[in-house]
Amino acid sequence: MRHFFVLFLLSGIIHTVRAQDKIMVHVHDAKTHEPLISASVYWANTTIGTITNTEGVAHIPTAKAYPATLVISYVGYQPDSLLLNSYQPHLHISLTEALQLDVTEVTGKRKEQFIKTLDPLKTEVITQGELRKAACCNLSESFQTNASAQVNYEDAVTGAKQIELLGLKGLYVQNTIENTPALRGLSASFALDNIPAPWIKSIAVAKGTPSVRAGYEGITGSLNIQYKEPADLSPLYLDVFANHTGRIEGNWMSGIQKEKWGTGFFANAAMTRDRKDRNGDSFYDQPEVSQFNLMNRWEYRNEWLESKFMIKGLHEKRVSGQLAYPSENPDGQYGIGITTNRVEGFGKMGILLPGLPEKSIGITASGFWHDQTGFYGLKNYNGRQGSFFGNALYQGYIKNTNHSLLASASIMYDHYDELVNTTRLKRTDIIPGAALEYTYTHLEKITIVSGLRADFPNRFKAQINPRLHLRYAPKEGTQFRIAAGRGFRIPNVYAENIYIFASSREIEVVEEPGFESAWNTGLSVVQDIPLGNKTSRLVLDFFHTRFTNQVVVDIENGHNKVHIYNLDGKSYSNSFLAEWSIEPVKGLDFKVAYRWEDVRQTMHEGLLVKSMVPPHRGLFVVGYRTKDDHWMFNTNVNLRGKHRLPVSFEGDGQRYSPVYAVWGIQATRYQGPFEFFVGGENILNVRQRDPIIGANDPFGSNFDTYQVWGPVVGTVAYGGIRYNMKPRKTNSSPDKH
Repeated sequence: MRHFFVLFLLSGIIHTVRAQDKIMVHVHDAKTHEPLISASVYWANTTIGTITNTEGVAHIPTAKAYPATLVISYVGYQPDSLLLNSYQPHLHISLTEALQLDVTEVTGKRKEQFIKTLDPLKTEVITQGELRKAACCNLSESFQTNASAQVNYEDAVTGAKQIELLGLKGLYVQNTIENTPALRGLSASFALDNIPAPWIKSIAVAKGTPSVRAGYEGITGSLNIQYKEPADLSPLYLDVFANHTGRIEGNWMSGIQKEKWGTGFFANAAMTRDRKDRNGDSFYDQPEVSQFNLMNRWEYRNEWLESKFMIKGLHEKRVSGQLAYPSENPDGQYGIGITTNRVEGFGKMGILLPGLPEKSIGITASGFWHDQTGFYGLKNYNGRQGSFFGNALYQGYIKNTNHSLLASASIMYDHYDELVNTTRLKRTDIIPGAALEYTYTHLEKITIVSGLRADFPNRFKAQINPRLHLRYAPKEGTQFRIAAGRGFRIPNVYAENIYIFASSREIEVVEEPGFESAWNTGLSVVQDIPLGNKTSRLVLDFFHTRFTNQVVVDIENGHNKVHIYNLDGKSYSNSFLAEWSIEPVKGLDFKVAYRWEDVRQTMHEGLLVKSMVPPHRGLFVVGYRTKDDHWMFNTNVNLRGKHRLPVSFEGDGQRYSPVYAVWGIQATRYQGPFEFFVGGENILNVRQRDPIIGANDPFGSNFDTYQVWGPVVGTVAYGGIRYNMKPRKTNSSPDKH
């Protein structure tokens, strides 16, 4: 299979001939200046054309003769044309949203949550509009209306969360911020809480091994977070959120956008003060948290250069445990205290080579310093991580715009210094790598992306990862996608499984953890189905992930221990999704989805169904916006089926969670620059009565906080206000020439 990928890649390269002069075309939204991805750019009355990339940029061969008319179109926007009397290397085109769309165009209208039509990977985009439909204050709460990804609590006391994709933890997802590695290493357990949702412009969730260009990580898919850019910000944005359990959060954002440069300022403060015990187990129902985030980003662009820079800082404190901690005799009470400080940043630069507008170079550098200290009853875990990622990319075309080639070279550096109880662990990972990616496109019907990546970790053997993605659209409204490839990662066992410190289990490292690798294959179908004068959409996909190497964190031994060792046997995941959506009347959106997952892993006890993973899940979402756009109403129901709980302690029998549903509602009022919203979470008041095993003896041998299958806090009421000053008017118009 590996040879097949290499031959496929080389088959495109051998046709290389001298590149023609090309024109670089930037296509963006006239109002928001947001780049329009996959917009069509072609010469009138010819078959010469191309589409824009993820930056809204297309490179099209110069016309055979001038004058010539260049046509730009995008679904849901008014097309534009430009008469050129001579060759021009660089154009800026702004498109305006269409006021009226005919019936066939409505089916392709971009919604607040949509699948990228021309992307060879099945990629779902969650926009800021979708995030506002629920009580969404940070990244961990951004997937309530998404059927593919789900966020779960890791335990009942720390508040640690993990995203789940294809039935596996988010550790196997390539997590990036604006296509640079993020949410990894020591930050894995709490990173989802540390990104404010109002800062997010969009979230792209892709299933299947991702492109080779952004690094070696990623087995089940990718999650890319796009922060708001200066052009997305008004001079002043303010919001405040509060719920009745003591959570308060606020955000401030401000942007300055000039012709060639822009900057954005972001600030966030959040705290939870809810020292309550509703289930009578003497423990906090949720941790007390105080958090502060600051960020500043800059952008600069001219005719041949585009650059972006960002720096972000975080300070967070978490306190949890028994209610009497820390106010009364803290030495005799079970308590948890975690303090995190983090600084991160990235810089990105795209250079169009002078005289060669069809070729470009991209340079990316990112890094962070992360310091986390914590105690969990009588156990301690402290960690520091310093990381750097550098990536250089070259992108060009082969013969014509149907064939493109990308080459990249990268380096990842991670230094870890961990204190596990009284044992200090230090390690340094240095992973240089290189990648090639060939893309073939034929009109808007066929896209084939073949990639090959080689990485050379200093502590493990060289890793060769081939990947292939195919998209075929035989007719309008029908899309097939196939994805296959291999990925690998280097695990951080303690930081990624922080729950093991909160229980009484003894940690036993049976053998030194190695690297993890797996093959992922998948098929997806998107089909538009006419229903009268409306069109509904059916989405089906199936993915299989099979590990060849994996680190097993085994709590299924019934001996009050955590055993850590490398996989010796099978470990796999099967995931199937069916989703149907329709807009039966204007302003009313309806979606229903079903997900089935079969996840199994070989442990000392044999091949077991993975605990804490429901095999059956359902999602029901309804949204309605009034004709005058003054009101929006939304509701969602997440259904979780029965699933197995781990057998951890001597004398334990097999237990299962019940079937339950979590229902949320929200109403939003738009009034000029203000938005007012109120809502409720867990309306049915579903609560797990016994989230902590052995709560009456937290220092005993049978104490466990891990087996959380549902909500601990019951119904939650919330509300908030958003204020967004209208952007300043400008007399300048986007330059088309």
